[in-house]
Amino acid sequence: MDVLSNLMGSRAWGCLYRRDPMHGPRRLEVVDIKSKQITVRWEPFGYNVTRCHSYNLTVQYRYRSGGKEETREEVCYDTLSVAPQHTIRNLSPYTNVSVKLVLRNPEGIKQSTDVDVLTDEDVPGAVPLESIQGSTYEEKIALRWREPVQTYGIIKQYEISYKALSSFDTEFDLTNQSGKVFKFSNETSHVFVGLYPGSTYSFTIRASTVKGFGPPIITQFTTKISAPLMPGYDQETPLNQTDSTVTVLLKPAQSQGAPVR
Repeated sequence: MDVLSNLMGSRAWGCLYRRDPMHGPRRLEVVDIKSKQITVRWEPFGYNVTRCHSYNLTVQYRYRSGGKEETREEVCYDTLSVAPQHTIRNLSPYTNVSVKLVLRNPEGIKQSTDVDVLTDEDVPGAVPLESIQGSTYEEKIALRWREPVQTYGIIKQYEISYKALSSFDTEFDLTNQSGKVFKFSNETSHVFVGLYPGSTYSFTIRASTVKGFGPPIITQFTTKISAPLMPGYDQETPLNQTDSTVTVLLKPAQSQGAPVR
């Protein structure tokens, strides 16, 4: 607390009588809430409360970060205006914060009542790449994922875009192999059907809160190759037959994700 001691100066300086502050700051209220900062205001006070010209006012606030409680303290410099206020910055979005003011003079300390506030929501973080799993089949891909580690609010929906990038079968027209789906917050999986065998697809996933979409995460999966399709024949009798040979008509097989060899 060296910085506080320096601000207060000598214990005797400015004090006609050595007495504690009359009471702590009153009417502490939150007047502005954003995702990463809050502004508090309180009732102005004078010498009749501080009982000393040498005093200081700090704001103490507590919040949870990474599973543990953090406590911070900042000096309030706006103490003489008719509507004193202080802005606490660098907070995490959608976090409960407990705030109080502490009035100190050389003889004692008085505190305000605590005020609890929830910071505003923000766009969420990215869906964890390691959480994305894909089960691949010949004509479909089942995709699964988890919500972002930093939700920064209440997840409203997920947007998943997909697009075919390439195929082992050069005969496939991939221009119509793209699209976009939306899933509710409690839906963290989707099965993409109507895909081409032996083709690589790119998937882009992003989550959203009421503040908008967070950063996208991109991954790729490839469908399995199907066995080629054998064509039908109009007749089963050979074209030509001798005592030692048979001549038949062979039609090319239809590829399903890879060239027929």
